[in-house]
Parts: sequence; C-alpha cells; structure tokens
Amino acid sequence: MSVPVSTRGPRRAFTLVELLTVMAIIAIIATLTALFFPNFDTRRKTASGADQLSGWLLIAKQRARRDGLPTGLRFTVTNNACNTVNYIQQPDDVAVGYVSATNGTSVTLKNVTVPLTSGSTLVQAGDYLELFGGGLLYRITAVGQGGTTVTLTVNQTPNTPPLPTNAGLTATAPNYRIIRQAQPISGEPPLNLPDTVIIDFSVNATNGNQPLSNLQPSNSGNYDILFDQTGKVVTQKTGSTPIFLWVRDGSSSNANDLLVGNPTLIVVQPRTGFIVNAPVNVKVGANGQVDPYFLARDGRASGM
Repeated sequence: MSVPVSTRGPRRAFTLVELLTVMAIIAIIATLTALFFPNFDTRRKTASGADQLSGWLLIAKQRARRDGLPTGLRFTVTNNACNTVNYIQQPDDVAVGYVSATNGTSVTLKNVTVPLTSGSTLVQAGDYLELFGGGLLYRITAVGQGGTTVTLTVNQTPNTPPLPTNAGLTATAPNYRIIRQAQPISGEPPLNLPDTVIIDFSVNATNGNQPLSNLQPSNSGNYDILFDQTGKVVTQKTGSTPIFLWVRDGSSSNANDLLVGNPTLIVVQPRTGFIVNAPVNVKVGANGQVDPYFLARDGRASGM
C-alpha cells in the first residue's frame, strides 16, 4: 500500500554525484563558449562601452535643454585614443567694466569689479573677444588682472585685421563681451569607459589614411561635442557632416583590420543632435573601395 502524498517527508538534499554532474555540465558549456565564441567578452565590453557613450551624449543634450546653456562632452585624447570623457558646459558671456584702450594686440579693460582670472567668471586663453557690439571675434591668448584693470592679449595672424584704434574712448559702460569656451562642469567626476574599451582617433590605412573618429579639435585643442538648447551640435569646426566616434576594444591593434576590437560607431547628426549606434561596414563598394561609414550614413541601416 503506497503512502499518501500528503504524508511523505521532504525531499532529500542534492547528492554529491548530482552536484558534480551539474558542475561538469557548467564547465563543458564554459569551455565550448571559449572555443566557439572567443570574442564574446570583447564584443560584450565594446557594446557596453558604446551604450555608455551614447547615454552620456544623450544626458548632455538633455542638460543643454534644461539649463539653457550649451552642454556636452570633452574627450581626453592621448596617443590617438580616448578612454575618459568629462561633462562640459559653456558659461555665460562676460562683460564687466569697459574697454578703455586698444593697442596693437592688446585690450585694456577698466573698472572690472570681479576677478576674470579665477572663479565663476574665469576668462582664459581660447575665449573670444567681441568689441563694440559686433564685428570680428578675436581669440584671447592671455589674461592679466591687477586690481580693477585687466589686460587681454589677443591672437594676431596675417589673416586677422588689426584691432580697431580707439584712443579717445570715454565709455563707462560695457562696450565689449567675452565669449567663453566650454569648461568642465564643477563637481562632475570623469566618466570612464570599461577596461580596455577606447574611442579610436588613430589613422587607418584602409580608411584613406584618415582618423577613424572624425571629431576635430577646437581652436583651443580640445575634442568637444557641444549641444545647444535646441539639441543641435554647436562645436567649433563641425559642419553638416555626421560625427563618427569609433568605439572598440583597444587591447589589440591591426592598422589593416577595420574589425579589430569588434568596433561600433557612435554617430551624431550635427543639425539635429540625433545619436545612434551603427555597425562598421567592411564590404567593398562599386568603386572598389571600402567605406567604413556607409552603414552609418544609410538611414535604413542605422535607424537615422
């Protein structure tokens, strides 16, 4: 006579043989994964890094809309590679005191009641000076302040007209403005991509000896992507051409292999600020050349 189900005792724990069998199955699966999918971990890291970078760019664009100030990312490029980025924001223009004299390549400001060499009103090399409500912008190369007097030295090149001469200036109100460059946001820590994942700026022979990431440095030498409050990209030296950021695992290198490190392209459209991940193209086109960015430019393939 069988024992009723309700009166049976609890099931015994797993036996040692059962545990060893399960562990053996797990070991076999892990071995097969390593044999047949050797680049699985590399693909995972690269995909994770690309997703992180896309997310950081999207956050910067949203912050630009929220704060009403151009906001973006600055890429720390060393040896043609970047693993660290910072949130940046372009502060408001500065116009304190007035221009009292211009002399060759320098401008003297008087009655400057705030420090222009430190703090929230910091003016630095790379910022731009606009005089008398319009006209040319002059790139500032040095800032010196003593009390309420500030001397700005500006860049003078053969193609830049000299500063206007206004020896008899009598202004007592701001008659200039300084357009400041983007700066790292105070209190924001650097953002690091996973492990060996990099944004590759190196020149590739298969790519016509052009940098894989086509973001150009600004006049101050920084690699920036800056969004305005409408979401449009306003970075210097950015036209209508999409910005391509080549994200890959940097632990291996081969200048002739476009797929080394399992790359993913981050594409930013300057006119709309649209951000998307896209695959690298390795197929030869009708002209016999390989265009790595073909799929990124193709709206159907990239989702743009």
